[in-house]
Amino acid sequence: SGSISTAGTNARGIFAQSVGGGGGDGGFGAGLAAIGGSSAAGGSGSSVTVSNSGVIETSGRSATGILAQSIGGGGGNAGAAGSLTLSIGGQGLGGGGGGAVSVTHSGAISTGFTNTGANNGLGVDAYGILAQSIGGGGGNGGSSGSLGVFGSASIGGTGGGGGAGGGVTLTMQQRTINTGTGTSLVNPSVVTGGANAIGILAQSVGGGGGNGGFAVAGSVGPGIAGSFAVGGAGATGGAGGLVTLTGNVNVVTDGNGARAILAQSVGGGGGNGGLAGSLALSTGASFSASIGGDGGAAGNGGTVTVTSGGNINTGGQFATGFTAQSIGGGGGNGGVSVSVAGSAGLGNASIAAGFGGKGASGGSGGTVVGTYQGSIVTGGQFATGALIQSVGGGGGAGGFNVSAAVSAGLVGGV
Repeated sequence: SGSISTAGTNARGIFAQSVGGGGGDGGFGAGLAAIGGSSAAGGSGSSVTVSNSGVIETSGRSATGILAQSIGGGGGNAGAAGSLTLSIGGQGLGGGGGGAVSVTHSGAISTGFTNTGANNGLGVDAYGILAQSIGGGGGNGGSSGSLGVFGSASIGGTGGGGGAGGGVTLTMQQRTINTGTGTSLVNPSVVTGGANAIGILAQSVGGGGGNGGFAVAGSVGPGIAGSFAVGGAGATGGAGGLVTLTGNVNVVTDGNGARAILAQSVGGGGGNGGLAGSLALSTGASFSASIGGDGGAAGNGGTVTVTSGGNINTGGQFATGFTAQSIGGGGGNGGVSVSVAGSAGLGNASIAAGFGGKGASGGSGGTVVGTYQGSIVTGGQFATGALIQSVGGGGGAGGFNVSAAVSAGLVGGV
């Protein structure tokens, strides 16, 4: 209860946040044969709870009335490896999950207005309530490289999975006021004055999967040479969590591109597969092969449920009154493959083969249930009253391959 007033850029009326620590990086490995060190996983964000029954006023650019946020720490990056025969990049570990976030609002919040109630034009990109749970990004796999005589092999490390977004719950509660002749129940309120401002944002976001490490192998031999490389696989993205908004609220936005209520769950994107490159050169026979790493699958969007009402008024162009959506993440791209073999000897074979990595599937959009019992009024051109949607993520592209073989004798390439 009470009142809070801020006037600066990026100011916050109430700021409640829990952030998990980032995982440590793996160490570098080197020797005749070498393996890079694995990284450590990120820590999870803890639960965050905020309750407001007072008055919060912010007048600066990018200011926020209530910011309640839980963020998982990112996984550490794995160590690289370098050797004269066999190198294997370390494995990246996963990001921490975002914790549960809960906000209860029964008061009044305004952004972008002076203390006399005039729109000061400074409340651009402001938020009335921002409640968010974000999973940490997965660590990247370690890269690897080997250069040997007669033969070498290199394998990139796999990435770590993205952390899941936690559940986000917003509860709008009526409050009792004294009318002078008795008491009356009134809805909580959120008012924004700036362009691209958002009255209420409830969001859960899965962390992105880590990328696979690249792998490079080369060999040079007077009689025969062979090299082999495999890029590391990208990791899966984290799933978006459950998002729930209940209760009636009055929301007014005045700026272009503003949004009154946005409830959203978003799956994390899958990591990209690592590049693979191999080179073999000899005065005799030479053989070279490489395989790009596969992309990681994306995380799914979570369930979004909104049961609300009251009054929504938007005044600007391209504004949106009520949005509830679940969005799947985009799948990771497959890694590129390059393979080259060369032989200088007459009558000797030179063979190069390679395969690009597979692109991964996009995440599915989750179930969206949007119920709004009240009035939605839009005053600007190209404005949208209500948008309720579930959107699947796009799949990743497959990696391309280039193979080249040069010889004074027999050659072959795939």
